[in-house]
Amino acid sequence: MEYTDLQNSYPGGIFGHFLDIKNARKVGLLPMIPPGRIRLCGNTVLNGCELTLLSSQAADQLKNIRSSAHIINLSQSRDFDDIFLENLYFR
Repeated sequence: MEYTDLQNSYPGGIFGHFLDIKNARKVGLLPMIPPGRIRLCGNTVLNGCELTLLSSQAADQLKNIRSSAHIINLSQSRDFDDIFLENLYFR
């Protein structure tokens, strides 16, 4: 997958709450996709827990997501370390 294939980016947590999108794109922390396709999400875990507890519709959506999610263990990919290190730099 290339970064150009990325439709949206959703940085979360404290990192995603205070991130300066323009500067993060300049130094390579975020892909060079249009800034409008990057949505800072803040505390996504807490929001998800609240929604799941308070909304049966959100609980149903969570069940659908869980049934279609796939775990990708990057430590079992032969090329991951090399690819990661090649792309671990600030511009």
